[in-house]
Amino acid sequence: MFNLTVTRTGLNLASNIVVNYAVIGGTATQNLRYVLADGALTFAAGQASLPIPVQIINDLDPEGNQTVIVKLSSSTATIGPIGTTTLTILDDEQAITFSSPAYAVTEGIPSIAIPILRSGPTPGGVTVICQAGPSGSAIPDFDYKTVNTTLTFAAGVRSVLCNVPILNDTLVDGPRTVDLALSVPPGGSALPGAITAATLTINDNDQGGTIKFGALTYTVGEGAVGNLSVIRTGVNLASGVTVDYAVTGGTATNGTDYNLVNGTLTFNAGQTRAIIPVPTFSDLVFDGKQTVIVTLSKPTSGASIGAPSSATLTIINKTRAQVRFLNNLLICAPECQAFTGRLTAEEGFTWLSSSGTPSPYQNVTSPTLSNFVGEAVEFPGATLFFPGSFSLTPNRKYMLLVTLDPANNPVLFLFDEGPVPGSVATSELQPRAQLTTSSTTSGIRYAPLAETLSPTH
Repeated sequence: MFNLTVTRTGLNLASNIVVNYAVIGGTATQNLRYVLADGALTFAAGQASLPIPVQIINDLDPEGNQTVIVKLSSSTATIGPIGTTTLTILDDEQAITFSSPAYAVTEGIPSIAIPILRSGPTPGGVTVICQAGPSGSAIPDFDYKTVNTTLTFAAGVRSVLCNVPILNDTLVDGPRTVDLALSVPPGGSALPGAITAATLTINDNDQGGTIKFGALTYTVGEGAVGNLSVIRTGVNLASGVTVDYAVTGGTATNGTDYNLVNGTLTFNAGQTRAIIPVPTFSDLVFDGKQTVIVTLSKPTSGASIGAPSSATLTIINKTRAQVRFLNNLLICAPECQAFTGRLTAEEGFTWLSSSGTPSPYQNVTSPTLSNFVGEAVEFPGATLFFPGSFSLTPNRKYMLLVTLDPANNPVLFLFDEGPVPGSVATSELQPRAQLTTSSTTSGIRYAPLAETLSPTH
């Protein structure tokens, strides 16, 4: 039996003063751990205190310390500042328990200390086993180190710590759980308490990151490899993160101008950059700048696609036109029998006259480019001589181009672009060559021209 004492203060204390009491809460169970019915106290004249008897039931269950909350009320007296009290029933059995049924930790923390509590008497030398079970979703020795530890309470100590080492992996694998259990060794003086099983949740700290191209546009020379840079940003960048890439457009022809099979990039832990190599092919076709559009998609491991998600690779034609007629046109009207044109040198090329004087251009007269005999175009590292003469037919338009083959040898192209319609004004004409690759007389080599060149003046 235990008495809760209710005291009364004041002068000339009256009789028949009634104070009610009632149980309003607590963790102890009525009639299992204690007996206390709601009731009332009646103070006699001058009486300063009265007891509230609480019967304590002594069981053999190690349920730990429990509480009973009692509140006073009265219509004939004023209740003082301590109108509610808590009675703690100390367990006389040693109960070993986790402090909580659930714990959480985030990867990157070396370990977490799990509190283990005991109630009742506190002698020294009491032991308990803290162990990780096999049923959790976390993987031993990958997400955490296996735990099977015997802990000992010193005299007067009510808590010990079970240390669970956490391993920091590099995968985006979400939260994983470790099932923890307490047990008392055979012959031990303690008993299992209310919470002998707990769940430890290991939260993931790895991220897939944001994946995007390093630039909107890239450039590569014909015959070289164009490298498209793909970058990844974020913190704690995970391993095994993939992203797909595919050709989604462009003017270049896959397999002819370049070679790129749709594929997948894989990022390792912490990796922030990967390359999509695009090999290109050299040819003797003057087809100008061509493009390849590549797009990223389907990121894994929680990664996202950033901007730019597509990049354009421009293939610069190595077979470049270096010399052409001014305005790209030579026109002779139907009544015309001869004309005079002008050749202009570009991109580091210089015309050399018969006297060897450099000039940015050279005059020519139709119908025969007879003044090509002995003339030359000089460009860095070499001089190209034009042997012989080439005939031009009235009422047709032509283009003369000088370029380099894959071995950097100069090649002369003379393009016959077809008849000039009499109804079309000179200023409206745009040259477009469409010749087949073949050899011909006078050392002229032909090649198809897929690009329309607009006038320079």
